[in-house]
Amino acid sequence: MTCFLGEYQQVMDSKNRIFIPSKFRDIIGDRAYITCNVDGCLSVYSEEGWQKYTERLLALPSTEGAALIRFIFSTATDAKPDAQGRVVLTQALRDHAGLTKDIYVIGVGDHAEIWDKERRDADKTAEKTAELISFMQANRF
Repeated sequence: MTCFLGEYQQVMDSKNRIFIPSKFRDIIGDRAYITCNVDGCLSVYSEEGWQKYTERLLALPSTEGAALIRFIFSTATDAKPDAQGRVVLTQALRDHAGLTKDIYVIGVGDHAEIWDKERRDADKTAEKTAELISFMQANRF
């Protein structure tokens, strides 16, 4: 299994394009699937990853999953990286993630995430790190 790994600080240009790191483009291939994430960021999937993710979504019971399915699919876009490895982010995606000029593109295993720099930096506090270490110890990671 190929994993999205690492953290890359990027800048969104005036045309609302972001640069997808080359290591991530190697995984994504010709098409990236980008959607809103419930954590206040954006999720980026390869075609294979998107298929697996949407299969899990569509397998949810309709009474419990309908709102989530609408949320994910209505905000999703398929983006083809240009020759420089940039993709355009729609206004809805930018608004959801609160994206300004400075962003992070991070790997989280089966997909990548796009975060506003201020939001991501706020999530990387010493207190949050201590919570994660405690969780890892309690679960023997």
